[in-house]
Amino acid sequence: MAYMDKLIIVQSIFIGIISTAFMDVIAWILRALFKISPMNYAFIGRWFLSWKDRKFSHNTIVQSPSKKGETICGWGIHYLTGVIWTLIYLVLNKFYVFNYSFISVFIFAVLTTFVSFTMIQPALGFGFFAKKMPNQMMSIQNSLVAHIAFGCGLYLSLNLFIHQLT
Repeated sequence: MAYMDKLIIVQSIFIGIISTAFMDVIAWILRALFKISPMNYAFIGRWFLSWKDRKFSHNTIVQSPSKKGETICGWGIHYLTGVIWTLIYLVLNKFYVFNYSFISVFIFAVLTTFVSFTMIQPALGFGFFAKKMPNQMMSIQNSLVAHIAFGCGLYLSLNLFIHQLT
């Protein structure tokens, strides 16, 4: 593996963790100030742990039986996802699809919500674009805010780390 490939992986780990932590801090602030509940990552863990039973989608993950270790598993997947999104961004940037501007990070962050809207939410039983949620627009808004917060964390982290290394 070439030096630059190793570097991009190490950068993805550090920047992805910081960006995801920034997203979580914003979620905590929104919960404290506006009573907006963040995603329950135990549901992600429950979904993932159900894969060993070959159950990849749920009528509703809320009603599915809880699994031992689902909370820690869900939080781990949450942070791993942040690292993977960061790696994707850095690789796309390497091939000049994106540059390190706020607008490119913002667009990338908004685009990541489409994975949530079209794959994760339906698999959890929340419907395509949160169609089965009691307040669909609020769910969409909360997802967008969370992913944009990740994008802000990504932008700040990129400026902190990448520009120091290049």
